Amino acid sequence: MPYNLDDRELGVIEVRERRGSSRFSARWKEGGLVVITPVGVSRNETLKAIDAMRARLLARRPAAMFEIGHPLQLDGEITYHFESSQLHPDKIMLHPSDNGGVVSIGSNLQLGTPATDAAISRLLIMSAYRLAHIHILPRAAELAAGLKLKPAGWKIARGRRTLGTCSGRGIISLSSLLIFLPQELRDYIIYHELAHLTEMNHSERFHRLCNLYCGGREAELIRRLRNHRWQILR
Repeated sequence: MPYNLDDRELGVIEVRERRGSSRFSARWKEGGLVVITPVGVSRNETLKAIDAMRARLLARRPAAMFEIGHPLQLDGEITYHFESSQLHPDKIMLHPSDNGGVVSIGSNLQLGTPATDAAISRLLIMSAYRLAHIHILPRAAELAAGLKLKPAGWKIARGRRTLGTCSGRGIISLSSLLIFLPQELRDYIIYHELAHLTEMNHSERFHRLCNLYCGGREAELIRRLRNHRWQILR
């Protein structure tokens, strides 16, 4: 059964047992630390193993995602600014605008920890849902019109893994997380779903059509999307 440990330096550590594993291993995943243990080891043995790996884990810890005074700039003139707040020292608050907003981070909170990065990411993802209606939907309609295509409707979804879908009725849903992609990758997702209006599958014919919509760059854009480094924790 997985369980969590709270470490002053490493943050919240997720501990998982793995059958067939004969040693301890650890990796950073989405800002947090995951430790794999052999089946049946005690918590004390796990703590000793983590202490033995501590220096290496700290050296490999991902850089802070968000920094005071370093704005997060996205395509479409969307910018999030980060500031320290003594007014609410234990809270993280977002002051939104139509082009991003200001994130106030309590002065008692430590930036760069998994818990703080996760809390900021949650606020930005909530903000993205509203911004997607302002920035993503007009662009999607523009691309569809350029291809003389008319989806039955458009929706903004809250999916974190699925970035777009097209229903059998021709309604295209786009994840609000497209806000955190560069414009070319946003357009690729839109073109992908527009191609589904004609081909409701991922056949060779579908990819030929999608590639046509993408100006012959489908393979390149797929590769870039797979390698994209997200600026939030999904």
